[in-house]
Amino acid sequence: MKKQPKLVILHVGTNDIQRKELNEIVAEMKSLCQGIVTQSFSKIAISEIIKRQDPVINIKIDKTNSLLAKLCGKFKWQFIWHTNIDASKLNASGLHLNSQGTAMLAKNLIESLKN
Repeated sequence: MKKQPKLVILHVGTNDIQRKELNEIVAEMKSLCQGIVTQSFSKIAISEIIKRQDPVINIKIDKTNSLLAKLCGKFKWQFIWHTNIDASKLNASGLHLNSQGTAMLAKNLIESLKN
């Protein structure tokens, strides 16, 4: 990395959740985070994968988030929860955040920076 940020926040996995196994997502996240730490000595924060309107996908999201939170605990990385973002904060497709959801995500990320 050219720049040496103090903190790198990763908000990934949303698009992978349907096509990859949860252990694969977590392993890739671990590898990505370890690479960032090795090259930049930055602190790491992983942003929770936000639930969708699909209850089947949400089960997988819950399990993946649980594993990501444990991964953060193991490596002393920060895990950013988004429990205040529900289906009403998604756009009509139910896949992406609407303007309220984006504002809530930004608020959560800013709050995490204060801690």
